[in-house]
Amino acid sequence: AAAAAAAAEKFDASALKEHAVMYSQRESDMLSDLFLFCSTTEPAVLHDLFAIVGASNYDQLAKILVDMSHAAGVTLHILHYFLTKEFDQLQGGKGAILRENTVANKMSKAYLVKIGGDYLRWLLGDIVKQICVDERKQSYEIDPNKLGDDHGELPKNLMRLQKAATSVLSRITSSEAVDRMPVEIRKTAKFIADLARRAAPEQLDALVGGFIMLRYINPALFSPERHHLLPEGKVVTPTSRRNLILVTKVLQNLANGVLFTKKEQFMCAMNDTVETCLPLVKKYLQAVVSITSTTGADAPVTPRAHAATIIAAPDAGGGGGGAAVVV
Repeated sequence: AAAAAAAAEKFDASALKEHAVMYSQRESDMLSDLFLFCSTTEPAVLHDLFAIVGASNYDQLAKILVDMSHAAGVTLHILHYFLTKEFDQLQGGKGAILRENTVANKMSKAYLVKIGGDYLRWLLGDIVKQICVDERKQSYEIDPNKLGDDHGELPKNLMRLQKAATSVLSRITSSEAVDRMPVEIRKTAKFIADLARRAAPEQLDALVGGFIMLRYINPALFSPERHHLLPEGKVVTPTSRRNLILVTKVLQNLANGVLFTKKEQFMCAMNDTVETCLPLVKKYLQAVVSITSTTGADAPVTPRAHAATIIAAPDAGGGGGGAAVVV
């Protein structure tokens, strides 16, 4: 542990961007094979890297590992190992599974960003346009403390929020949306469900819902500009941002399978909507994880399959003695 802490202090992730490392083709091939070996045979080695770089660099290391393993066609293998380790350790108790700054959580998020962007744009593009462009001057605000002297607007705003939340949910849970969801995401959701049945069956829906809603769909709704969901030249106004936040609050409670409480008293007005929609969400999550283990399997694992990450550069004479650049 002391050695890992010392290494973490010396690790400077920003330096990786400033210096490209040059390797010969033979060295590049050896590195490729070593990464593939670790990925498929000793994924614990990759997991231990996180202890070396330290928590502040988890996001960057997760992205690097996902990029390399995705090119090699072994990301699901690595991610499933990390998820299994997370459930086996049950750090902080069952309630902390996939909810803290864990390695499995960081890898899951990096993977969703890597493979899920196109689907999000298809799924949420029209919704974001409606809320942020077509209805940008309308408010869904139902917090009396934020309405000031406009309490008379509360009933109208509540109806707007109910309509928007149910519309978004209808889009997300449609059979077409389930069918078009990237198979890798569905397979990972199923893997989480299988782990939950063994370790925390009472949390199965909440864990799958957390993976799909809280780590994938909600971040895109909350920050559509970061996920390229906004029409070109458009921005999110403060009113639209607040509307998006309120919708994601509803989706969050639906994913967790709970009603609003006194902690957010003003949102309790949405409890009837949440209670009505909970069966739909449960059915949706069951549909997402209803996928065979052979559907959409990773690409065949072959040595040096991730040549997209380690790029061979020919020498000046055009011969075979070129170098490779790790980027």
